[in-house]
Amino acid sequence: MTGRRVGVLLCAPLLGACWHTDVRRTWPGHVDVRTPPDKVVVDAVDGIKDPGEQYLVFSPGVFGGGGVAIDSSGAARAAASLGAEASVHYGTRHSSHAEDDFLFYPERAYGLNAGWTLVNQDRAGPSVGYLEAQFFDELYGVAAGWAWDPTRAQSGPQATLFAGPLYARVLHIAGDGTDVTFGLFVKVPYSWVWAR
Repeated sequence: MTGRRVGVLLCAPLLGACWHTDVRRTWPGHVDVRTPPDKVVVDAVDGIKDPGEQYLVFSPGVFGGGGVAIDSSGAARAAASLGAEASVHYGTRHSSHAEDDFLFYPERAYGLNAGWTLVNQDRAGPSVGYLEAQFFDELYGVAAGWAWDPTRAQSGPQATLFAGPLYARVLHIAGDGTDVTFGLFVKVPYSWVWAR
């Protein structure tokens, strides 16, 4: 892979963070700041306060990583995986973003991840699907859910810890073993933003 392609892949999540739509129903009405209002009761004037924002974020992307697979007999071997994941999150932020902010994202969010491990080197089956509930605060978060292997009708729990695009994942398929992998997410989020 050329250096240019690697650069594009690494920058993709940063570029995606600035794609958004401001929901118009929360925009202020037309106000001419050069013309004062006719009558102002000083006691009734509220101080200016940023209401903050709410977000609905859709984030499709890919992930890849490596680690160790421990089979049901306890034998360990190297493992590698590559897959796709899509996430939907609802989140909030205490301050409103500026239109020229390069990066902005909710400070705290809850959501769902649905993914498919397309290549899983350590398993006889070709792929494993999963569904996770996720929580994150700033750049750190946790997700937990259930994974299933449709080729062998097996399933089990899965948990993921992440910091920014880096993740650590534990997957246990009943009767098959446990995978512990570390890797990188590359996602392109799109946000719908409105005032709180």
